[in-house]
Amino acid sequence: MSKKIYITKNDSAEMAVIKLLKCKDDEIVLSVPNLSQLANSIENFHIIKKEADESGKRVVIESVDDVVVELAKRSDLEATSPFFVSRDKEKARP
Repeated sequence: MSKKIYITKNDSAEMAVIKLLKCKDDEIVLSVPNLSQLANSIENFHIIKKEADESGKRVVIESVDDVVVELAKRSDLEATSPFFVSRDKEKARP
């Protein structure tokens, strides 16, 4: 099971990396809020991806902010919105 780490709107990429590296789990969901500073540059997501790869951690970016999700995906990070439900999951509901 993956550990969810929450960052604040004002957290930098460096702060996000510090939180990732402090976590002992190998699978992490990084919850990024709407209008996060991380969305100011794709480089922020490149930094997170590089550090995650070097530490052997699998990181998934979760955000309601479409810009965050897009930048994360363009940086080769897995990314999702917590409100997105795939059609397969929707069909599986009773």
